[in-house]
Amino acid sequence: MQRATLKNLQTFILLSIFTFSLFFLDRSNLLYYPKYGVTYLLNPLQKIILDTKNSLVFELSILGKVRYLNLENRALKEQLFQIENDLVEFKDIQKENEALKKQFDYDLNAKELLPAQVISQGEEFIIDKGSSSGIEKDQVVILQNTLVGKIENVYPNSSTVSLPSTTNSEISAEVLSEGRGPQGLVFGRFGNELLLDKILAEESLEVGDLVVTLGEEKIYPKGLIIGKVDKVLDSKGEPFKSAVLKPLIDYDQISTVFVVPRIN
Repeated sequence: MQRATLKNLQTFILLSIFTFSLFFLDRSNLLYYPKYGVTYLLNPLQKIILDTKNSLVFELSILGKVRYLNLENRALKEQLFQIENDLVEFKDIQKENEALKKQFDYDLNAKELLPAQVISQGEEFIIDKGSSSGIEKDQVVILQNTLVGKIENVYPNSSTVSLPSTTNSEISAEVLSEGRGPQGLVFGRFGNELLLDKILAEESLEVGDLVVTLGEEKIYPKGLIIGKVDKVLDSKGEPFKSAVLKPLIDYDQISTVFVVPRIN
């Protein structure tokens, strides 16, 4: 215990002497040159450390700004995406409203019609309404006073629509005239063509005549336009004559259609 105390005392005395000596030398300017030399040697190292620190601070600042700009850019992209979606939805609603306004000009009770969006086109249409909206097979699909087709297959949230040009399609029809017009059948033909057939040979049939539904099937309402006569086919010596029909609507441009309630 005494040895440890003596050792600590010796250490304290030596440190005191060393501190006093440094103080004395510094006050006497005897340490000026050693201090200057050490400072001279350390200055480049201090400059390197300072430059590195400044560079690191600058790079961290740039990284922070880049991260902020990336976050802001992502937020702006999300806002733009939402705006574009809203715009598309607005345009779809606008088209549906315009179609609905035109549909009110037709004789059918437009309030009972169900508007639907066409989501796929081809030999048949696919619309965005199905059994969950009350759609049933064989309901008629129209646009204004023109026949588009009838419901063929029904799914919960979509339905397929067969067009009058479908190969197995057969619709009783009448040629519009001042009195009772010639009556016949409209068949779908390969290549999306329409053929008006079974018109008595002695009856009048000219290019440009409008052909409408006769309504005998109890499926199609009477008076829906199917198309107009584009070409009368030669049928000399035959009891019936026929004609090629041209639809009045461009099926590729249809975006909104209307499903007609069942005919009781």
